Amino acid sequence: MKKWQLVVVAIAVVMVIVATTLTVMPVAPREVRVGYIPAATYALVWVAYEKGYFEEEGLKVTLKSYAGVGDLATAIIKGEIDGAPLTAPAAVIFAEKGRYIIVGGNSICGTALVCKPENAGKYRVVADLDEVRLAGVRYVPGDTIIRYVLAKENISFKLTLCLSSADGLTACKKDMVDVAIVWEPFVSLAEQEGMAIAFWDKDLYDAPYPCCIQVFKEDFVRGNPDTVVRYLRALITAEKFCVENPKEAAALSFKYMSEVPGISEEIVYRSVFWVDPRIDRPRNPLDTKLYVDYLKKYVEMMVELEMVSKKDAAAFLARVDSSYLQKAQAS
Repeated sequence: MKKWQLVVVAIAVVMVIVATTLTVMPVAPREVRVGYIPAATYALVWVAYEKGYFEEEGLKVTLKSYAGVGDLATAIIKGEIDGAPLTAPAAVIFAEKGRYIIVGGNSICGTALVCKPENAGKYRVVADLDEVRLAGVRYVPGDTIIRYVLAKENISFKLTLCLSSADGLTACKKDMVDVAIVWEPFVSLAEQEGMAIAFWDKDLYDAPYPCCIQVFKEDFVRGNPDTVVRYLRALITAEKFCVENPKEAAALSFKYMSEVPGISEEIVYRSVFWVDPRIDRPRNPLDTKLYVDYLKKYVEMMVELEMVSKKDAAAFLARVDSSYLQKAQAS
């Protein structure tokens, strides 16, 4: 064999070896840092993680726990995490500082007004709430809805802002307030402890509104668009599992809430998986869909309540991009 022929053969062999190596070489999983707080509304993230749906999408997701919504928002702002389901009011308020994109839904509704059982008979219609002492919670989505409805109905109330639903519930138990705005799982916890549900959000506002929405840092989204789609697709798979296997989903989710005082697996189940016949839906429905029109209405409410400026509201809405969710839904 001539020298030039040997060279050609050698090159061909090398090319085959390289091609084979590239074919069998495992692709490194795409890393995503996701934050959460110990609230039942984060169940989709937990189920997707526990069932391996993120891994099936080629993602290596690291979950990081935070004590409250404010801590979670701060983590996003500082870049400690790439994204998280963030409560709607917090997402609106911190949008510009956080520099994130709203890419999908996570959950809707999920808030109620609770009171002591001996006072339950006092509250039959909205007008009965006139002059009440009301405990609100700064970053709870339903807080905006309920306060907006009361304002539209010209209902006067004395507002005490609490740091958490647990604090609002305690204030109500101690007669510091008459009624408290509480979100799940603390509504179900309140019920278990003998408190009464005066009104569900649906009793006052019969339309969907965002509870938590999925946000990711802008630079992460722009640099990893396919990763965002894969992440959302894993959540969609988790949502389907939760509908079909609610008890198992509740057990998986409880692992992330077992240290929250008073919270049991049954309360987690009742919070987001069980269909409550009183309102004909889960109390805090898990839902990956991004209801843009309802989200816009919600932001308008925040502006009317002077929770956010028109400028900041417009800046937030400019950061809503449903294209990633649409791709995840179609694939």
